[in-house]
Amino acid sequence: YDAEHFPEDLVFQETGDQRNFQARYIMHEPFRGNLECEAGQQYLKQLAQRHEKEAVSLAELTGWSREEIVQKMGPDAPGAAPSDEQWYKKLWK
Repeated sequence: YDAEHFPEDLVFQETGDQRNFQARYIMHEPFRGNLECEAGQQYLKQLAQRHEKEAVSLAELTGWSREEIVQKMGPDAPGAAPSDEQWYKKLWK
């Protein structure tokens, strides 16, 4: 695959220090605050579209069922209600 076919891919940067390996991951968590304004409603629509695109991309790349992916996305699934639970607590469920 390449950047065109897997836009959510990780980007690695090589450093001059060959003795150590360092990695940096940036996770984009959806905003969970008050979204009652017009801009907030537009953000929610874009967020739902982004989540749908991510689920479809993962299904295409892995051969997994899109429905199973959406189910595992839980509160971040396309169209799901926002969760107040901290993201890191969901990692060990």
